[in-house]
Amino acid sequence: MDEETGNYYYGARYYDPKWSVWLSVDPLVEQTMEAYTYVSNNPVRYTDPTGMSKNDWYKDKSGTVVYDESIKDQSDLDKAGIEGTYLHEDKFNKKVLDAIGADIMKSKDGYGTFLSYYENENLGSNYFIDAAKINYNSNAEGFMASITSNFNSVADGILVSMMTHDWVDTQGWTENRNSLEHNLGMFLIADKHGEKAALSIGWGNEWRGLLINDRQSGNMMNALTGRRANNGAGTAFEWSDISNNYKGLVKWRTYKGFYKADTNNDGKVSIEENSRLRLRMGGIDE
Repeated sequence: MDEETGNYYYGARYYDPKWSVWLSVDPLVEQTMEAYTYVSNNPVRYTDPTGMSKNDWYKDKSGTVVYDESIKDQSDLDKAGIEGTYLHEDKFNKKVLDAIGADIMKSKDGYGTFLSYYENENLGSNYFIDAAKINYNSNAEGFMASITSNFNSVADGILVSMMTHDWVDTQGWTENRNSLEHNLGMFLIADKHGEKAALSIGWGNEWRGLLINDRQSGNMMNALTGRRANNGAGTAFEWSDISNNYKGLVKWRTYKGFYKADTNNDGKVSIEENSRLRLRMGGIDE
């Protein structure tokens, strides 16, 4: 306790017990939206006894991004005989984020790889949206600027879309990667803002592409009829992307256990149990 100010001093920054706030940023913070929080607002899972802890990340030879508190730079990897590349001490650094995105997009099971990072306690389940906020800027103007400033879900949706689209562009467009891009976007937005918000954003993004991008390029009818753009490239609006959005919601619902209809745990799913499930899901069948 600092008697002069009435605040607690932890060796790195002061804490005001009356208002429950830190009075200065984390001294090791880099480009983060969480500069004034403690352990990403998750003290049940994380500790930072000195206020000066670091997160150190490297990429192993398979492309998997790994956290190891004993690895501080490339020389530590070499000394430990680990074939890999040191990335950064800050998990939100673009090098770390890009390496994670590359691993997801290049994996045979991209969704499974995504879940392994989503469940990584050293990253935290909010990692992807927080990282998108830090490393991307929508530069929205006019009407879109008004929407994003009033609806956090829309602002997050745009930034997550930019992030995952960047991953696809970097690794090279394929149908599987395009599908995964939409799956992950819907998963993350539904997880934070709910599936109604995710559906609205998913539909809005597709119609925005049709009415603005495709209309301006003269490819509106091409998009609606499922044909390629006049230059041979893909159109902004694609019916398959709407399907991919729904598949992303299905993956999120399944992951969250919303499809577990065996309510009496007898190992069977009865018609009655399935009916109750559909009612609970708002009439949406499994």
